[in-house]
Amino acid sequence: TVYTEREGVYKRVIEESKPLPADLATASAANFHCSPAATITDDGEYNMGAVTATASFRFSKWIGQWLEKSGSKLILGKGGMSSDDYKKHFVPLGAV
Repeated sequence: TVYTEREGVYKRVIEESKPLPADLATASAANFHCSPAATITDDGEYNMGAVTATASFRFSKWIGQWLEKSGSKLILGKGGMSSDDYKKHFVPLGAV
């Protein structure tokens, strides 16, 4: 299982101190920075048509707190985060 979220979720969880939208630490430790193209079916299920990776550097200001709160250990995306982000946030938490 891989989950995705964008700026809105990071902002709500980190800046506004809202709870995580799901128990992510239990569901998955893999977080994909992407733009999903999903539709909701009549029965409330999601149909994921496509995804496009997005630049992870856009999430740098939240990444340390996100890793701690979400339990993420793997971040997938286009990249662009600095080596300082990696050393400061990823390494101490055992994430890549």
